[in-house]
Amino acid sequence: MNVSVVVGLDRKLPDLLRACGVQVASIEIDELKTLAEATVRLPDVIVLDVRDRPTMPAELAVIKRQHPATGILVVLPRLETTLILDAMRGDHTLFTMAE
Repeated sequence: MNVSVVVGLDRKLPDLLRACGVQVASIEIDELKTLAEATVRLPDVIVLDVRDRPTMPAELAVIKRQHPATGILVVLPRLETTLILDAMRGDHTLFTMAE
């Protein structure tokens, strides 16, 4: 499985996934726009850490629409209504992670 992690303030998330045997590439939030415009095959899963952001990046909707086979896992700091609704509308999987 090929996974790209959009890292936030906590840079440990890619290391945690690697420790589980997952092939991980760390990318920055600015690179989501490039992924949204990509015509090549995207990673199997994009993990987005939004624990330091109040909203979901708009590029996620574009990625999901153009590449429906790419899974998107959103890491939240806690269950916040706005982020939950944004994730559900985008058909993303949610995961809460204590800091």
